[in-house]
Amino acid sequence: MTMTKRILIIDDDPSVTRAVKVLLETSGNYSVEEENNSRNAFATARWFRPDLIFLDVMMPDLDGGDIAHQIESDALLQGTPIVFFTGLVSGEEAASNRIGGYRFIAKPLRRDQLLGCVEEILKTDPPSSSESATNTALSAAARLIQPFKRHI
Repeated sequence: MTMTKRILIIDDDPSVTRAVKVLLETSGNYSVEEENNSRNAFATARWFRPDLIFLDVMMPDLDGGDIAHQIESDALLQGTPIVFFTGLVSGEEAASNRIGGYRFIAKPLRRDQLLGCVEEILKTDPPSSSESATNTALSAAARLIQPFKRHI
């Protein structure tokens, strides 16, 4: 059974978030939430608990760097992959495909680049420590139950 992956898109341009949401929801098994107000971004991320966050760099009020810092500093969200959307990239950043240590996708967004990024991150992302602990506990429980199942 495939679990639906949760993706949060934070961008002050509703046309961008809507287009990305439609693309992702029709292209895969993704549940997508949009947030267009940078001041609400952190609260939305805590509520939605995404597996991946797309985050615009330049927004009014709080910029993407501020929001990324809030997310990385939060015990609940820490370690959630963040990919920046930006139209402003230096030559060095373009060559490294990173801004401040984070991946980025340059605007205007390309369908193939966006989908490739999502698939790469969500398929290779290691399970969180809580998922790993749960899987370990379930495996141990299954081993304990196995001898009893033979007698039923």
